[in-house]
Amino acid sequence: MIQLLKLNSIRSRMLSGFLFLTLLIICVAAVSIYMLDRTNRIIAIHTRISQLEITTLSLLKNDNDFFDLETINQKYFETHESSYLKKRDSLKNLIAQGTNNIMMQSKNGIVLSLQKIDTLLNRYNTKFELLENLVFQKGFKDFGLEGQMRFHAHKLEETQFNLDLYKVLSLRRNEKDFFLRHEVMYIQNVNQIAYQFINELRKNEPINRVALYHLHQYIQLFNKLADIQVQMGLSSKDGLHADLNSLSDQLVQNYFALSKYSDEVSSAAQLQVRIFFLLVVAGAVIFL
Repeated sequence: MIQLLKLNSIRSRMLSGFLFLTLLIICVAAVSIYMLDRTNRIIAIHTRISQLEITTLSLLKNDNDFFDLETINQKYFETHESSYLKKRDSLKNLIAQGTNNIMMQSKNGIVLSLQKIDTLLNRYNTKFELLENLVFQKGFKDFGLEGQMRFHAHKLEETQFNLDLYKVLSLRRNEKDFFLRHEVMYIQNVNQIAYQFINELRKNEPINRVALYHLHQYIQLFNKLADIQVQMGLSSKDGLHADLNSLSDQLVQNYFALSKYSDEVSSAAQLQVRIFFLLVVAGAVIFL
């Protein structure tokens, strides 16, 4: 009888131990699955952030290429179409989709950083569109305002008007110096020479009527072009070009900070998993 009770007691302990071990294994497995899933999600978000950063940098490079190459491409001014602008639209869509996907799966730290980046990018895109519109208005060679101004300038150079070519050449020289050097003094020079020229031609207005028309058109178009150039920027430190450069620098800095933070979160999650499994192994060795 005593032996039977002892046997039942041993069986009961073994069963209890087995149930406890089973429960422990289930708990460890559940925690392991949770931690691995969490770590994988964090790593996936970090990867998406890196991809988003690369896509944004591609957008910035594409924009630089547009201003370097397309602004001297006559086909662009003829059709107002550009492979760079089409690529830009595609990259913008990818960035918007990528940002939304990451924000839906992330927590406050990453969401706040992405919202700041998204705000900067929207400001950048607005400035780009303004600048692109001014570039197209400005034109190139025979297109846009530049083309119209050149047309009237060439008319003034025609011998049929019998104009003082020295004054015409002075106008053209100061005009070209302004667009080459971007110094405001040349705007003043062009206007001063033009209005002196106009006053002289008005002394014999019936004969000079057509020449006066071309001169008026020329100076109006020049001033419009000068105003556009001022808006675009007379140097890299002012105008829309400076705004774009500043915003692109801020975007790069914010992406760097976000990537660093995301990398730290990802590394911390992986470290937690490693520590957890080391504790499990240590516990198993002690238990055995």
